Amino acid sequence: MNIPNIPNYVKGWLTDTEAQFLYTRAKACPPETVIVEIGSWKGKSTICLSQGSAAGENVPIYAVDPHQEDSYQEFEHNVSSAGVRELVTPMVQTSADACEGWNQPIGLLFIDGN
Repeated sequence: MNIPNIPNYVKGWLTDTEAQFLYTRAKACPPETVIVEIGSWKGKSTICLSQGSAAGENVPIYAVDPHQEDSYQEFEHNVSSAGVRELVTPMVQTSADACEGWNQPIGLLFIDGN
């Protein structure tokens, strides 16, 4: 069983069990779909999803978060440092705004936001 490789400095409340679950589900995500994460904050779960996707079908990840203060800069740094930035499309907006006009099939939806 592969375990996500999350840098220790990435803040978040994700447990090892949850990280493994996200990795496994993203790895199994069908091609021609996308992964949508509502609430990406500092990128810990985004990294798990991206590493799982990279081990599977390289399904793109859309990370939706309105980001406040310095969270976007930290998010970008963490995702880039983990080597998964090419799979991630940040959407710096609310989920309500992100869904307007959405037309891509979602293979995995992870909601971890308000």
